[in-house]
Amino acid sequence: MAQLSEAIARYHELLENQDARDLGWAEDLQERMRKARLVQSGRLVAPILRPHFLGKRQQASLVRAVEAFSAAVNEIEALVASSPALISRLQMLPAEKLLAQIPVRQSRFSMTGMMDAHLANGSVRIGGIRPNLFPAVAYSAALSDLFLELPILKEFRRARYRISRMGNPKHLLLAVLKAWKEFGGKTSPRIAILELKQQFSEESTESLLLAELIEREGVSARVISPDQLEYRDRTLRSGDFPIDIIFRLPSTQELLVRHDLSHPLLEAYRDQAVCMVNGFRSELARRLAFFELLTDEAVTSRLAAPHRKALAQLVPWTRTMAHTRTRHCGATIDLPEFVRKNREQFVLRPGDHSAEQSTFIGCETDQRQWDRALNQALRSRYVVQEYSLVPKDIFPIYQYGDLHMREMQILVHPHVFAGKVYGFSALLHPASTNVTSPAAIAPVFLLEKI
Repeated sequence: MAQLSEAIARYHELLENQDARDLGWAEDLQERMRKARLVQSGRLVAPILRPHFLGKRQQASLVRAVEAFSAAVNEIEALVASSPALISRLQMLPAEKLLAQIPVRQSRFSMTGMMDAHLANGSVRIGGIRPNLFPAVAYSAALSDLFLELPILKEFRRARYRISRMGNPKHLLLAVLKAWKEFGGKTSPRIAILELKQQFSEESTESLLLAELIEREGVSARVISPDQLEYRDRTLRSGDFPIDIIFRLPSTQELLVRHDLSHPLLEAYRDQAVCMVNGFRSELARRLAFFELLTDEAVTSRLAAPHRKALAQLVPWTRTMAHTRTRHCGATIDLPEFVRKNREQFVLRPGDHSAEQSTFIGCETDQRQWDRALNQALRSRYVVQEYSLVPKDIFPIYQYGDLHMREMQILVHPHVFAGKVYGFSALLHPASTNVTSPAAIAPVFLLEKI
């Protein structure tokens, strides 16, 4: 940690040099981002001027923890998929449950995914799983290329620091092709990246970038929407493009809001006429209510000992908010009353990543605000989770033609393909609610001192 702090301080010193204070290079970086289509909703995905650094020990800790966690999750998912009682605890819609229980020919519930990881004081905590939300892979690969060409980063590397990129988007395709092989595919597949096109919104760039990454490896890929699909003669197609693999970005719930179970994609999936990455059963782990099962000893007692140990070390205690009694640290508690009295230990989070609801952090609210939040959580689909301190650091932000030094919260996203970690990205949020700096995706580099 001392080496990382020293390196970051050195990088910030370089920003004060005369050459760097002329911010033409920063303007040029942002223009290159626009040309590379690193944009979401018209906004640059990375208005920052420094990558996020990981030391070798941090990288090793994250890889070891996330791969152990991934193995345990796959075992829990198998238990849940075979148990209607456990599925009922995930607060899924009837159609979601139906789709999640369709058997598929893949060894893992999620071939590709990201984890929400906190790395603080040498310990790793994992608070969420994102099997289908994957813009960061394409974005972080392109951002890494751009940052490595920055004059300031070249100067930094001459100051006795070795940096290297981590991961290669090629591993994403290899995981998809593994799913295709397990599905029974023998020829080079044609891949459709499925996205929901929002009315009146700007065209998404993340899907186009993913398609380009895949095509550069010699595999045919297109971006399509559900409205463009048809299914006949056991072949799913979009116009003249027959589809072997669907790389799915939308959640099951997002699809079901617009389409019913007779949609061509769902018919082809039920008939096992198309290989989907990830299949609908990956939705089991996307819900935060799944983390209740990961911290319920009645469920985890069925796991192998190494998996129980990994979950106990990595997963914050989680419960679905309800008027109920449960177990916490060996004691039986009244859940709402316990959460109300121990505000500073907990965070209330919407049970679905896509939910447009607020997160409430107990140590950042007063008791009156917490009581209101708790009442809201009891009326909605919320979970309560032990609060894990999110690390913070200062990042240079280039905004409106000026350089600002902002304290940002850092959430590390390990990229997990077929159960192995291949690279990272970082999501940065303003640490203060009074700051208007946008969230940013940051490329992550391994840092070593020469």
